[in-house]
Amino acid sequence: MKKILSLILLFSFFAFGQDNTYVQLTYVKPVQGENYGEILNEKWKALAQKRANNGTIIGWDVWWRAGSTPESNHQIMIATLVSHPDSLNVNPGIRSVFPEMTDEEFESFSTKNTASRKIINRTMTVEKDAYFKTDSVPSMLVMNYMKVKPINAMKYEDFESSLKEGLKESAKQGWAFHKRVDAVGSGLGWNYLTADFYNNNSELMSERVPTYDYSDNDEIIKNLSLREHVWSDTYWKWISIRKEN
Repeated sequence: MKKILSLILLFSFFAFGQDNTYVQLTYVKPVQGENYGEILNEKWKALAQKRANNGTIIGWDVWWRAGSTPESNHQIMIATLVSHPDSLNVNPGIRSVFPEMTDEEFESFSTKNTASRKIINRTMTVEKDAYFKTDSVPSMLVMNYMKVKPINAMKYEDFESSLKEGLKESAKQGWAFHKRVDAVGSGLGWNYLTADFYNNNSELMSERVPTYDYSDNDEIIKNLSLREHVWSDTYWKWISIRKEN
C-alpha cells in the first residue's frame, strides 16, 4: 500500500500530491534519418535525471504513439511533471551533465538536435484526480481528450471523480483526470483529458471489445452529455525518469 501511495504522489506519469502537480505535454515529430531517438536516450534522458534528482521536476516520461508513421502529425509525446509551473524554466542545460563538451561540440549538438525533430505543440495540464494499482509506470497509455463547456465544468469534474471507485475492478492499472490550464476559450479543441494506463494491449481490448447499452440509464446519459469525447490516442512507454534513491 505504501508503494501504491508513493506512485500517486511521485511516480506516475501524472503524479499528484497535496499541492497541484502540473504536466507539460510536448508533441514531437522526429525527422527521418536525424537520430532523434539517440539524442533523447543519450543526452536529454541524462539531463532529465539530473533535474529530477535536484527536485526541479517530479518526472519526465517519453511515450511513443501507437500506430504512428512519418506522416502522422506527431509520433512522440513527452510529459514533464512539476510541482510548480515556473520549475519548467529552471534548466541547468545539457553541459551541466556533460561538462567535458567543448564549445564546438555544444554548437554541433544544438544544431543536430534542432534538425532532428519538429515540436508540433506544447500544452499544460493540472491533475484533478488519480488512481493507481501498481508501484511502477504501466507500459501503455490511452489519452482521452474532452471538451467541456464552462457551465458544465464543475459537474463534469465531480462526475469523473465519481468513477474512480469502479476502477478497482477494471482492467486499468491506473487512471488520471486533468484540466488544461495553458489556454482557455471556446475555440480550444479540448480542455480536459483522462489518462488510462494498462500493462498490455490485452487489458485495453478487454475494455474496448464489449459494447454496453446505456439507453435506459438516465443518470449515465445525463453525465456523459456534460462533455464531448473529441478523440483518443494510444501510447507505449519508452523512457520514464523519476528521482533516484
